[in-house]
Amino acid sequence: MFPRVMAVKSDVPDRAGELHCTHLTPSHRGNINGGTTIGQWSNEFNYAPPFGTRAIFHWLTSDANATAARIAFDTYYESIASLADVQGFSTAFSMLPITPIVTAAPRGNAMSLGKDDSPAIWYVESPLWSNPEDDERVLRIHAEANEKIRAKLSAAGLGPLPFMYLSDIQKSQIPETFPAYGARNLRKMKAVRDKYDPDRVFTELVPGGAKVALA
Repeated sequence: MFPRVMAVKSDVPDRAGELHCTHLTPSHRGNINGGTTIGQWSNEFNYAPPFGTRAIFHWLTSDANATAARIAFDTYYESIASLADVQGFSTAFSMLPITPIVTAAPRGNAMSLGKDDSPAIWYVESPLWSNPEDDERVLRIHAEANEKIRAKLSAAGLGPLPFMYLSDIQKSQIPETFPAYGARNLRKMKAVRDKYDPDRVFTELVPGGAKVALA
């Protein structure tokens, strides 16, 4: 299993601005033991960021290959290191290994996954930061980081792969996602959205994901 890791900006005065990488284990390292259950371990996380926190997701897929994982991981953290002085900045870089078992069952699954979609690694970037004034900088640095990751994966013949998971894509990825549905289906989805969410709550107030209203 690949680790999910987070980079956080230190709040210690004499180390302000230093960017750290740590496994997302609040008080345990290595295997969970000593009577700690998964539930207890999970409950130690603070899953609720402060109100008003800025957030995005970005999606990427590559071949299931250690070199690909290292390219994506190293390039991402090297590229976003300059954001260490951004107030409230933290980020998670998740790696999800996808095996043929996942893509083979059930047949005709809702995500249209098939044998050609695995084995693979799915990656999700999920940065957080505090101030709208930093939006342009954070988004620009992440765009540059992902351009580098894609170029390196392509040069190595390891990706990126075409599959997109709708809940975790960035707005900038919408143009490469929805055309696959076809114009007729896209019109139908927009009509459903207009009917059940006329105030655009799930479009404007929920971060991340493929918002059909923006397609």
